[in-house]
Amino acid sequence: MNRRVKVKVCGMTRLNDIKCAVKLDADAIGINLYAPSPRSVSIAKASSLISSIPKGKRVLVDVETPPHVLEEYLGLGFDKFQIHFDMANGWCRLAEWLVIVGRDRLWLAPRIPPGEHFPVEVLDYCSTIVTDTYSEGLFGGTGKTRDWAHFARLQDRHPQHRWILAGGLNSGNVSEAITQSRTHFIDVNSGIESSPGKKDSRKMEELFQTLSDK
Repeated sequence: MNRRVKVKVCGMTRLNDIKCAVKLDADAIGINLYAPSPRSVSIAKASSLISSIPKGKRVLVDVETPPHVLEEYLGLGFDKFQIHFDMANGWCRLAEWLVIVGRDRLWLAPRIPPGEHFPVEVLDYCSTIVTDTYSEGLFGGTGKTRDWAHFARLQDRHPQHRWILAGGLNSGNVSEAITQSRTHFIDVNSGIESSPGKKDSRKMEELFQTLSDK
């Protein structure tokens, strides 16, 4: 597919949804192992789903993963490890996450309340930053859009990192989001669902078609 923006489809819980994303040539496909999330799956389910995702595109998504648990996840076959964390709690684990999976495989998603500056120190530990919209008590999958212009400024200031734009993206707003944020990589989830964890193939196809038209 001819498009300049890469796409990660996140929150996969069903085989048919994964097959649809693979057919559409998604650049990354995320499976959530954070139990409180409505899109989480068990380790056993993740193991059965991951074989349908091409190697190089398998992304594990979790929240503030204990280091010993992250070590166990290494054996599941994921290529990247996207870890969401609260700034008040996650600092102490950054170095351990880095050692366990390596800088190139670690995608960090710091949870930053409105009005607070982006913690540039986080950049020392990872290759990729996933920026999502802040929501009290939630780590991603909020369905809310973020400040796209602010994303653009962060990306311009730190071009040595990959920046992934997340938060409420769908076929109706993705063009404007890309224009304002100047992102090269987006993360879609709730905007292509019929309900949490259940992707809508029509919405997925519409989003990819919108991107191919750009």
